[in-house]
Amino acid sequence: MGLERYSNLGGSDGSYEVKLGHFEDESKIAESESIGMLVYIFKKLAYGLLVLFGVITVVFGIFNLGGDPVEQLVSENTTQEVKDAIRKKFNLDLPFMQRYALYLNDVSPLSIHNPTVKESHVYWDKAQYTGSRIVAFSDNRALMIKVPYLSRSYLTERPVSEVLGEALPGTIVLATTAITIAIALGLLLGIVSALNKDTWIDQLTLALSTLGMSGPSFFMAILIAWLGGLYWYETTSLPILPFAIFILFLVTGVLRKYIFKKQN
Repeated sequence: MGLERYSNLGGSDGSYEVKLGHFEDESKIAESESIGMLVYIFKKLAYGLLVLFGVITVVFGIFNLGGDPVEQLVSENTTQEVKDAIRKKFNLDLPFMQRYALYLNDVSPLSIHNPTVKESHVYWDKAQYTGSRIVAFSDNRALMIKVPYLSRSYLTERPVSEVLGEALPGTIVLATTAITIAIALGLLLGIVSALNKDTWIDQLTLALSTLGMSGPSFFMAILIAWLGGLYWYETTSLPILPFAIFILFLVTGVLRKYIFKKQN
């Protein structure tokens, strides 16, 4: 805080003095906090983009370095000509890094395309892409803004976005229902555990919440997929229970820890 200036608005006793410096300092603090918040948001967005880039790279590498998908699609009696035609159709005949560059170009909202030559690997096919041109560098190169294109399924040759769109409504219902159930039960168990500290109820809740919070995400994902997608699917087409139980452990553990912290 700097030196504060005073303004006497009237009265010899100074009863109407106003601290001008105080208001100036508050204005500077508010401005500094706003800039800090913008920097924080920018850092989080940059971090999110880096994580997204890393996930895309890892997933692409796993699916492209794990073997030739053509050999898994065709039978043993398929001729080499047919295999080569399938590879060319899905750009599997290209070097790995070129396929990776084309994939990034497809999933990016801003991408470089060839609007005229159909034989080009970056040809702007209006049947595949939805977007518009921003600027043309030449007759054969233009910067486009578009909806990310996720290519086509090797098995069905349908657009991947269409396949995901069909599964999205059920996924939203599953996630929303499971999260609602988990939060409701998690709040109840967390409060009961906090009110019965050091009892068998608290110890059992602690053990279950620790299991849910410390379990590796990749292992828990496989376990939930097996329970919900394979085992529970035989009795219900919407396997909410495994997903809800996992979130329940997380909510209970976090709430229990928060209440104990407040009590202390």
